Amino acid sequence: TANGLTSNIDASTATSTLGQTLTVGTGALGTPTLTSASPVSQLVIGPSTGSAVGTFNFKATTGAATITKLGFTLAEDSLTNAITSITVGGVTKTVAVGATTTISGLSIAVPVTNAGTDVPVTVSYNTVGVGGIASAASTTLVVGSVEYQSGNTTATNYVYVPANKMTVVAAYPTIAVAVGSSNNLVNGVAKLADITVTAVGNKVKITTIGVTVATTGVLLNSAILQLKDGNTQVASTTAVADDGANDLEFNDGGYILTAGQSKTFSLYGTVTEGDGTGNSVVTQLGAAAALDWYDVEGDSVVLHADLIPSYSLTNSYTLVSAN
Repeated sequence: TANGLTSNIDASTATSTLGQTLTVGTGALGTPTLTSASPVSQLVIGPSTGSAVGTFNFKATTGAATITKLGFTLAEDSLTNAITSITVGGVTKTVAVGATTTISGLSIAVPVTNAGTDVPVTVSYNTVGVGGIASAASTTLVVGSVEYQSGNTTATNYVYVPANKMTVVAAYPTIAVAVGSSNNLVNGVAKLADITVTAVGNKVKITTIGVTVATTGVLLNSAILQLKDGNTQVASTTAVADDGANDLEFNDGGYILTAGQSKTFSLYGTVTEGDGTGNSVVTQLGAAAALDWYDVEGDSVVLHADLIPSYSLTNSYTLVSAN
């Protein structure tokens, strides 16, 4: 509590009077955390720039602080030259291979709030393929140090806060079943779904697509499932598993899509309806491991769908009886 001083004292005759003592608090930063807004582990394209890798939350206590430097390293299992530069707070720094990359000249204000301050970090990835790195190399960026100022004090925290692991490729496919329904289910050959494949980044080769076909009151005959491009069969199964997984293997060793190319295939099967009502066929993509594809420019081994960001096991197309 402050005590007031008597005013209107002649300065020439006044004696010193002890007034209020002020204590200025010095802020401190806690260990940052990786926020849920950060990208999950997934495939990323190399080369690329401005790729979001993580958003880190900083909280100040007892007083506001300003971040002036951030130090970054890579996790031990990372390919050391997969990331070529790091950008944070509007400042970009070339990665020091095998060493800490320190980004200085920052001025990121962190006031004392419960929410803290979110700091997004983006990176550039190296070229994959000829003259670059191998396809499917993984890398994990780590915040290793934080230098900050609070009042007249400068301090450094040494931490270990990793982003999620990213896997760098020259290209990958997106694949999706067109969501919807139709009441055109009839005996005989039926169109079960449309499946669209798109090449992201560069050229890809698809060799197998897995689908699951769940039936109610319908028998999928022993005839094979067929995937067609227009009227041309491009892939088929060798046997049909009712209510189970079916692997569509492409003719001639695979189907190649060039960079940015998108192709919609139609899936057909031969069905026999039962006598009841509510007959249906529901088609979805199969397990991630059932998709086989190759990063052509990266000269990769066979890859699957586990790290394709948009791969969905829930999107479906439903074909129901007209009865």
